[in-house]
Amino acid sequence: NLAATLGPGNKVMSSQTEVQNQPSCDNCYDPALLSVEAACDRIASMVVPLTDIEQVSVRGALGRILAADVQSPVDVPNHNNSAMDGYAVRARDLKNAELVVIGTAWAGRAFNGDVAKGQCVRIMTGAVMPEGSDTVIMQEQVERNGDTIRVANGQKLGQHIRRSGEDIAAGAIALTGGC
Repeated sequence: NLAATLGPGNKVMSSQTEVQNQPSCDNCYDPALLSVEAACDRIASMVVPLTDIEQVSVRGALGRILAADVQSPVDVPNHNNSAMDGYAVRARDLKNAELVVIGTAWAGRAFNGDVAKGQCVRIMTGAVMPEGSDTVIMQEQVERNGDTIRVANGQKLGQHIRRSGEDIAAGAIALTGGC
C-alpha cells in the first residue's frame, strides 16, 4: 500500500507502508494449492474412457488410440541379413590366407548359390545371407586384390548379422493396445 500526501509546493510525497506478499512459487506452503496426488486424482476423475472400437485403414489410424495389441504375423527381419557392407564368409575359413569372391548379394537381390570352403560373397547392408555363410566381415577389414580377399585378424563368428526375428519375432506383440 502507498500512502500519498501533498508536501511543500504541492509535490506528492509518498511513504511506503508494509508490502503485502502474494502467494508464489517462493512460498513453502499455500493452502490453496493441491498436492500432486490430489491433482492427479482430480484429473483422473474427469477422464472418460473410450469404449467404442472401430476398424480403420492404417493411414486413417494416425493420431488415434489402438484398441488391442497387434501381433506380428512374420519375423522381422524375415531372414538373416547383413548389418554391414562387406563380405559373407564361413568363419571356419578365416584361418586361410585368401578367400575367393564368387559373387555379390544386394539388398533386395540375394546371391544365388552357396558359399563353400575358401569362398566368400560381397554383401551389401540388408542383403540376405548366402547359404553356407555365417559371418560378415566389414569391407574396412578386408584387403581385396581382384577376385580374392585377405581378412584382418580379430574377426568373430556371427558378427555383423541381423538374425531373423531379431527385431520382432512372429507372434510377438508388434504394437501395444492403448497407445
